Amino acid sequence: MDMSTGQDLFRNFIMEGVLPGKEAEAEELLKEGFARQEAGTFDKDYVDEVIPKYSEILHPDRLDSFKLAAEHILSTLSTI
Repeated sequence: MDMSTGQDLFRNFIMEGVLPGKEAEAEELLKEGFARQEAGTFDKDYVDEVIPKYSEILHPDRLDSFKLAAEHILSTLSTI
């Protein structure tokens, strides 16, 4: 799976779980995360930093899934 396909899947996953009215904030967080992936600066410190931000914009029942997805992305990147 190439990066853009993975990013599209992640974007769709996130946007489906965003609280009403928080879509713009979600897009900004996604944009920053994808830019960090491309720059090679998406790391554990960044994931730890954005989890609280996502917790404010995601439905509570999506947060655990988000954390798992972020950790998966992080583990994938660290093997490249």
